[in-house]
Amino acid sequence: MNDVNLSTTIDQLARLWYSSYLRAALIAYLVGQLIKIILLYRRNPHLTFRDFFTSGNMPSTHTASTCAVTTVIGLSVGFDSAIFAVAMMLTLIVGYDAAHVRRAVGEHGLVLRELIDRDSQQEKLLATLSKELEERGDRKFRRSGKKLAKPYFSRGHLPKEVMAGAILGVAVGIIVWLI
Repeated sequence: MNDVNLSTTIDQLARLWYSSYLRAALIAYLVGQLIKIILLYRRNPHLTFRDFFTSGNMPSTHTASTCAVTTVIGLSVGFDSAIFAVAMMLTLIVGYDAAHVRRAVGEHGLVLRELIDRDSQQEKLLATLSKELEERGDRKFRRSGKKLAKPYFSRGHLPKEVMAGAILGVAVGIIVWLI
């Protein structure tokens, strides 16, 4: 009985590719990341593996993915459907978050890093926070045994980067729906 359930589960997972909704999201994400890498490479030909997974920059791949799904939903089931309304709201939230919330957090991270670089006393604060996190059982510190480093910095997106992601997503959604 378990073999049948496993086989059915594997078949269902394999059929995910046939979902135009998921295919549109994946294609929009991959095309967006490819464009982002090409643009980054033009500025700095010495890319690292981490650069392939960077957030921020042009275009917003999260926005592209959600716009692609939303476009396919609208074209498939109608722009007046409940599921399109839900998808559209999710897309608007993702775009707003990328351009406003994540950008503000990134700017705060940049300022915090600069303050740490300027003041050697901040290094002591980081050491104290590392010890506190380790004592509280934070898995990251238990596994690595490392001290807390400067905060991670990700700048979020400019509004034009979110708009470029939206345009890419709509275009990919239309193409996937037509095919």
